[in-house]
Amino acid sequence: MDVIKVEKRNKQEKAKQLRRSGLVPCCVYGGDLVEAISIQMDLQTANRLFHTKREGSKVDLDLDGRLIPAQIKEKYIKQ
Repeated sequence: MDVIKVEKRNKQEKAKQLRRSGLVPCCVYGGDLVEAISIQMDLQTANRLFHTKREGSKVDLDLDGRLIPAQIKEKYIKQ
């Protein structure tokens, strides 16, 4: 399973601002998480991930040293 490095998203920045700066906003929810976590990853990582994996693929997200198992539910990158 692939390990993808992600960061917590700053709630002060809007998604449009993140995209302009080369980041992709994402959301992780379900499983043993108490509440949804807003995350961000850089555009190059997201493009590489989406070209090699498809919806339903499982990945591990590395969020501040914590591995979160995830499944790609929807992939949409507005170019």
